[in-house]
Amino acid sequence: CHLRVRLPDGTRWERAGVDEEASLETVYELLVAERAVRIGDHREPTADFSLMTTAPHRELYREIFGAKSMRELGLRGQVALTAFPSAARGVVRGAHLERAAAGLSDAIDDDGFDALSYEQLLELESRVGSVKTGPAREEKVDLLEAATSTTTMTQADVGARRERGAYECHGSRCSICCCEWVEGDQARTLKCGHDFHSACVDKWLLDSE
Repeated sequence: CHLRVRLPDGTRWERAGVDEEASLETVYELLVAERAVRIGDHREPTADFSLMTTAPHRELYREIFGAKSMRELGLRGQVALTAFPSAARGVVRGAHLERAAAGLSDAIDDDGFDALSYEQLLELESRVGSVKTGPAREEKVDLLEAATSTTTMTQADVGARRERGAYECHGSRCSICCCEWVEGDQARTLKCGHDFHSACVDKWLLDSE
């Protein structure tokens, strides 16, 4: 296949005759060996980058897809990739950005969008807003259970909290719903030490993006 990689500085790296059975790791190694990817004001070469396709948008992380062949990843014939800093993973979501770009300017067609450098993509993203995808709800539930603890309020707990007042840590009210604690309430304590009604904080954390 003929490989073209759009680099963060707007230039293009090309390599013809790449074996479709070659692994994606090989592409990463070639780019690193040739010091092709340069980031920052001083354009220092870096190995801390990721690759993505833009049509359709797919981020090909080295640690996940590196062992797969170009053929297995569906990269055949004329292959166009974009290199971007690994720190920006997930910031630019191509499908949403392409739809927004189509509404911004008739001059941005598929070829024009594919030709944008990483800096130009970021500039476009700043105009249309970023789209971020968080973890799935099931993963959030697992993370919440692992990072917090729950208790059932006793009458003694409620009395102690009322003595502290409404606005103190572990005070007499849940800070989300502002209701007084009563015996039997389920409280969830976060790592920071603050606690809330489980139903209140679970909805807040699990439904947020």
